[in-house]
Amino acid sequence: MSVVTALEEDEPTSFSERLRESMEGFETFLRVKKSLSSKTVSQHVTMAKAFLQDVETLAPTDVHVMKFREEMIDEGYSNSHINNTQNAIEYYFEHAGRMDELGNYSSLPRHCGDPEPLSEEELEMFVTNTTKLRDEALVLFLSSSGVRASAAVNLEFRDVDLDEKTAEITEAKGHTEYTAIFSDECAEVLERYRNVRNADADDPVFESRTGNRLTRNGLLQVIKRIGDRAGIENVYTHRFRASFANRIQRNGGDIYQIKELMGHRDIRSTVRYLKMDKDELREEHENLLNSISSNSGN
Repeated sequence: MSVVTALEEDEPTSFSERLRESMEGFETFLRVKKSLSSKTVSQHVTMAKAFLQDVETLAPTDVHVMKFREEMIDEGYSNSHINNTQNAIEYYFEHAGRMDELGNYSSLPRHCGDPEPLSEEELEMFVTNTTKLRDEALVLFLSSSGVRASAAVNLEFRDVDLDEKTAEITEAKGHTEYTAIFSDECAEVLERYRNVRNADADDPVFESRTGNRLTRNGLLQVIKRIGDRAGIENVYTHRFRASFANRIQRNGGDIYQIKELMGHRDIRSTVRYLKMDKDELREEHENLLNSISSNSGN
């Protein structure tokens, strides 16, 4: 029986108490079994604890890890911090005897800029270079909704309203995070794709070639293949989110509206996508306050 399973079966106290006990065992494992320095042990314990508090379980799955990692990328944490957190999580899984349940995650480069938006021409090239109805629906959905890749692959048709052109985006914990909106063109292609498959409400929106749910890595490979055909370099899924944010901004959306549409919890993440400096952010904030004052005076 793994350390984590034993702890969760006994459930002697609250989650915070069980977490404290788990971290004590984890600290001993790092110090004795892995022979890490006191500073490194402290860092790994802190990062593993933050991860477990976020997912609210001592027995996280690879889905939790993937979601947490993507959120760190989206929230603007440095690649160094993300890599160190991933190392701590891997040590935690090893400590629990569950390394075989964890997927393979590549280290991020030490220096990496903010997500670079695709141009309107590049977005059009993506659409015209799709060869399958699924791929066309996928490209249109990512570019017009700004949804994260992990959320897109977790969607089922019950989450999507093609009439209202909305999708209910949920976290790994199962509760609704926010409502995404997609384009008319995307809705039309999604409807054709669903009809061709004769898909039920509980079927995944995006399927793999084998008929299973498309994985996040599978989605990335699809996007990269289309990018290769279109002659577009440096293709990764967050470029679609950056394109979505910049398109909304160009069409008059303010930073607070964009924050809600992208499902950001922290407005600093939105600033990162829009490449706004402090003066631009201050001006946006003042404009909003002036608008509120003006409306309240009417």
